[in-house]
Amino acid sequence: MEYAKEVIKLETITLSNERIVSAAMNAYSQIKQNPTDFGIDNATWNEMVEKVTSASETIRKIKLSKASQTVKDLQALIDSLPAVPEVKTIENLKPLLANKELTTQISSDLNKLKASERELIDVTKYNELVTAYSIYDELVANQDNNGGDDNPTKPSKKGCGCSCAAALGFVVTIMMASTAVMVIKKKNN
Repeated sequence: MEYAKEVIKLETITLSNERIVSAAMNAYSQIKQNPTDFGIDNATWNEMVEKVTSASETIRKIKLSKASQTVKDLQALIDSLPAVPEVKTIENLKPLLANKELTTQISSDLNKLKASERELIDVTKYNELVTAYSIYDELVANQDNNGGDDNPTKPSKKGCGCSCAAALGFVVTIMMASTAVMVIKKKNN
């Protein structure tokens, strides 16, 4: 909590603040209780989380701006990926299949980076797209098992047949590297 209070006091975030911002992010990721258990109301907690998360993202962007052109180009490529629709049906997800080769290439490029370079890249859109491929495969399997009904609430009687297993493994690795941010956002909901 003390680290978060220090981050909140900062008017400008620079690389010289990285230690304190990282400490605040790490502290938040360790908190499993309700913030009110610490005597902090939800509004104050949400403000602290927002400030620390924003500061962490600012640090990431500063470091990305100083990264190699390869890293910058990979981030630009990921940023250019299409958005995944909120409603996930076969019809909505099918157009995304055109990007499967691109996501395979991105996975390969991410694997070639050093860990310190990978942590600079925001892989949110990439993760969402790879996950959408699995959902698509599951919907197709459900449709096959349910006589053409692509209702995602009906469980499949067979595996999804996803051809993205390696990419999903990498997604899990990347997601673990950014756990602190995800934990904080989850606590806010």
